Amino acid sequence: MHRPEEIIAEEQQRDREREIRRVYHLSQRAYWVTVLLGLLIPIGAYLYTRRWRAMLIFLAFAGLMGVIFMPENESEEWEPSPVLMVLGGLGATADNVQAIRWARRKIEEESHGT
Repeated sequence: MHRPEEIIAEEQQRDREREIRRVYHLSQRAYWVTVLLGLLIPIGAYLYTRRWRAMLIFLAFAGLMGVIFMPENESEEWEPSPVLMVLGGLGATADNVQAIRWARRKIEEESHGT
């Protein structure tokens, strides 16, 4: 029978291996694809990098901006702001490229550390 300490150690090891796999897969993403998707379809960059939590934060922020910049007159039709759309695309691109860069550094540190 396993002792609780052994079970906890096994769970921690599995979590560590899962995290390393996630970081490794992120490090294998291409910058150019991320930039292209981020500028054309910002959500596409998050789907490509498989960063679900970051995508949800991006969507929440975009929704908040949509609410903040709603027209005051209800009779006016709402139109998306081109400036905010470009800024959103640039932000999504920068966020995903930075995540790939971080993952590559992390994998490099892991390979040199072991």
